[in-house]
Amino acid sequence: MRGRIGAGGKAALCAVAVFWVLGAVFIYLEFFTGHVSDAKVRLNQSVKYSQEELSAAVGTLKKELFLKMWGCDLQEVSYREWIDREVTEDERKEMAIGENEEYIILETKSLARHDFRHWLSGSLVEEGIDDQEWVLVWNKENGKWRVAGSLGGG
Repeated sequence: MRGRIGAGGKAALCAVAVFWVLGAVFIYLEFFTGHVSDAKVRLNQSVKYSQEELSAAVGTLKKELFLKMWGCDLQEVSYREWIDREVTEDERKEMAIGENEEYIILETKSLARHDFRHWLSGSLVEEGIDDQEWVLVWNKENGKWRVAGSLGGG
């Protein structure tokens, strides 16, 4: 009976398949997602929003950055009322912020860990710090935040 795989062979094939799947999941989580869970959160008092609402905004931003910050560590997210500023009309259009919608600006500090662009170009730059300001819009109807976009460096 040629061509048949015994029970030991099937177990070995299953073990190899599990190893490959777990390895792929590890590589994806390590290199292709943002590391956001250990970020320090600094929330100053707000006239408009409660601490719970600001915490919800931070949670929304963390979810967004988990998928978009490939191989970076989010070190800090902060809200300071004096950071809030009026966004320009062009920025409002670009981020699809309605005329009557309320928004806040959150500041983030992150550290690049694995940046493949430098590996591909031949010049590896490690530990670059990236500060960003993010605009989050409050939906009054459902009480949820959405990330409208980034204003660039903080």
